[in-house]
Amino acid sequence: MWPAGRRGGGRRSVGACVVSMSEAGGSVRGRNPVRLDQDREALRARLRGSPYEGVKFPPPREFSSQDAHQAMDTVLRLGRYLYLSGASTRRVEAALVAATAAWGMGGVSFDLSTHSIQCQYAPTTARALHRVQVLSGNPAQQLAGLIALERLAEGVVRGRVGVTEAARRLDVLAAGSAAWPWWVTVLGAALLASMLCLLAGGSVAAALLSPVLAVAVQGAGRILGRGGAPPFFVTACQTVMVTVGAALLPHWGVLSGAGTVSLAAANLILLLPIFQVISSTEDSVLGYSAIAAGRLSTMLVLLGAIVGGAALAAPLISQLDTDLRNTAFRALPFALTLVTSSVGAIGNAVFMGGPPRLIPWAVATALCGACANVLLLREAGMPTALAALCATALMGVLAAAIAPPLRLSARALVLPGLAGAVLPGPDAYRSLLHLGLGLSDAPRYAATVLVIVLCIGLGTTLGALLGDIGYRWTTALTRLHLR
Repeated sequence: MWPAGRRGGGRRSVGACVVSMSEAGGSVRGRNPVRLDQDREALRARLRGSPYEGVKFPPPREFSSQDAHQAMDTVLRLGRYLYLSGASTRRVEAALVAATAAWGMGGVSFDLSTHSIQCQYAPTTARALHRVQVLSGNPAQQLAGLIALERLAEGVVRGRVGVTEAARRLDVLAAGSAAWPWWVTVLGAALLASMLCLLAGGSVAAALLSPVLAVAVQGAGRILGRGGAPPFFVTACQTVMVTVGAALLPHWGVLSGAGTVSLAAANLILLLPIFQVISSTEDSVLGYSAIAAGRLSTMLVLLGAIVGGAALAAPLISQLDTDLRNTAFRALPFALTLVTSSVGAIGNAVFMGGPPRLIPWAVATALCGACANVLLLREAGMPTALAALCATALMGVLAAAIAPPLRLSARALVLPGLAGAVLPGPDAYRSLLHLGLGLSDAPRYAATVLVIVLCIGLGTTLGALLGDIGYRWTTALTRLHLR
């Protein structure tokens, strides 16, 4: 499921976020009680606001060099797999700190950067040990793997899984197959593209052709990626395919202008770097500035690739059909919007590798977001960006509240529903089309898309924080009431 990582020592990343669980560890015997209290307080402060807040950990104990290396390698693998599955930096950090505390390791510090996770074990009675796990590859957003890894981390932190068992389970997860066969994920992507086309006001014919273009574009991107092409050029080529393919359809008489516009808007949504936007926004808000900067640079590069691809296709667009710029988007009726958002969430959950038990809850989260977004836009008259922020915040709160009892990942609940509920397909289409035609209002549409996407990231982060706080308070009050 994940590519093999590299381990080593002696290299320190620049500008990383250091997580100090305690500055001195090793044996409890002979240590200053005041120092122990300070270490426990530092640990509580590091885990405050995380899913592991309030967990009681055993006191630090002595580790042999061999046992320490095994524990460090295992926890670094856990952190790397969480990262590659799409977990937030905050969740990865909390899992690393809490797991080593649950195993009784004192004097452990972690150094998280955009390219590696470093671990240092510095007991008072032995030489310090240093290990590095390289974060090669981009997060794959494998939702089934993310859910399984978060459950494994929960078992480790609660004391149910030791070092050896955790290493064995990581081997099983790494060697495991995807949640769905490849052709099922292709069908999921096709279903998502079809529903996005309908949400953009497309006709039935456009909704049937949109999956064909989406599968071709995604397949070309996968081939280029496996061939070693950088993500920038992959995204640029995909944008050219979407733009040129959409422009050729009315030229050949296959679709009308309105159907072509909706088809293009749907496929452009699939190219937007939503994951990087959400992650960089969350890291910036929560103080992971170095990692946020790395994610932000990736986001800007991918957005630049989309703009560059549109510019490359501009001559062909201007020659084929300049009337497409005046085509209006038709809004679907409220009930049909909810239906298409739900079906799109199903397709996206399958496309992102979500397990079957995730699908109904992801659909429920998407329904709430789509309902809130439509009502705020049509009834309250909110601007698109503000409505997207409020809708995604609601989705984040709901996901954070229901994820723990369902033993699911809150992020896995939110991501599938974003595409159909709030993403700015029409404005993305207009910005690229008008850029290709050299019109002066192209920057305005591009700025609108950027603001909406940033509001989606901010709303998702805000909702997750509020949902975590609400769930912890509710749990604490319930325990007090039962007493």
